Amino acid sequence: MVLFIKEHVSLVILNIVQLFLLFLVYWLGGHQQPLLALYATGLGLFLLAVFIGVRYIKNRAFYHRIEANDSNLEETINVETSGALSQAVKELLQRQYQYYQNQFEQLTNRQRDYYQFVNQWIHQMKTPLSVIELIIQEGDDDRSRDIQAEIDRLSKGLDMALYVARLEDFRQDFRAEKVNLRAVAQNVVTDNKRYFIRHRVYPDIQISEHLTAASDAKWLPFVLNQLVTNAVKYASGSGTKVTIRGYQSDSHNVALEVIDEGIGIPKEDQQRVFRSFYTGENGRRHQASTGMGLYMVEEICDRLNHEVKLTSEVDQGTTVTILMHHASL
Repeated sequence: MVLFIKEHVSLVILNIVQLFLLFLVYWLGGHQQPLLALYATGLGLFLLAVFIGVRYIKNRAFYHRIEANDSNLEETINVETSGALSQAVKELLQRQYQYYQNQFEQLTNRQRDYYQFVNQWIHQMKTPLSVIELIIQEGDDDRSRDIQAEIDRLSKGLDMALYVARLEDFRQDFRAEKVNLRAVAQNVVTDNKRYFIRHRVYPDIQISEHLTAASDAKWLPFVLNQLVTNAVKYASGSGTKVTIRGYQSDSHNVALEVIDEGIGIPKEDQQRVFRSFYTGENGRRHQASTGMGLYMVEEICDRLNHEVKLTSEVDQGTTVTILMHHASL
């Protein structure tokens, strides 16, 4: 209604001014029949009101659709209209909608092909990495250990790229189930044992063997792996430990914590560490930081319906807590 009034207010004013001028000319011309002039003016106003009313009735649905806050393009172009202008606008929107639908479909297909290529490429790269790892297993010198460290970095980078690609199709790759948290933590620690040894940091798992949570058995280990590698990296060389603690926080939720005794995160960075590619002050000190680890943690936890909390003090350490729904045995 508001849009209709704004569009026609100039037409109404113009007609009123015209009728007033006609009445004035009639009066100044010496005609002594003011009632006839008023009758003609009233008749003009009546015809104008009829015209505006009919026009509003014919295009009311179109104007309401445009003004609706929840309207979308598909609903707008399907509104029945009879006015020439509104029909022309509708046809224009239909052409544009079809054009952008075709563009969107092309981009979707291109993106799907890209993700398929990335997935295939990552799997292909894991094969030569495994072969190189087998070749250097017999070596026990510093050179072999350095090569192994770089292989581990490459492997973790490939895993990160693979999970980033899979994140786009998360719904198809997600399965809610009962997950044993101690088993998940033990597997993550085992996978990172060389990483712990190399950085002189020690794991400490404090989780009951019977503690379970409703989560995904593939995505949760990836999340925990990101938190553990971050904790080890920023506590490197301290000879301290990284604690993985699990407990039932209340009757419905389970908490999984990763606690390190490392360099901590400055307060000004704590609100931004979950942004993609944000490395902060600590990231500038550690050139290996990509700024994607905690971003992926939050993105995955949001999709898993888990809550992530982070607390940290500089030179004291960092605690990242994941709150999940409890799964009874």
